[in-house]
Amino acid sequence: MIRFENKSGSGFSMVEEDAKQLLGLMKHSSDVPGTIPSQDISAYLQNLQSAIIAESSEEQAEDITEDEPAVVIGTRAYPLIELFKMSLSKDEDIFWRQNKSGL
Repeated sequence: MIRFENKSGSGFSMVEEDAKQLLGLMKHSSDVPGTIPSQDISAYLQNLQSAIIAESSEEQAEDITEDEPAVVIGTRAYPLIELFKMSLSKDEDIFWRQNKSGL
């Protein structure tokens, strides 16, 4: 599990594979631990949102025949996008680390 948070303590945990996928989509290193300074959040948020739009288009174009519905990337990214927006409004860095407790 990877824990994303900001200085005020807002945050969430995510499965490592999904977290690294989102970091890659926003064109950031997937190294853990990591950080995004507050002044860079807007650019990474834009990268992530653009990638989600592109991924969503690809997912809609594919014919998914699995028994269980796939979780779309936008759904997985929602908590991270909200953390970005909150951190932007508070001018706080975002950081992530291994979360061994799973919370």
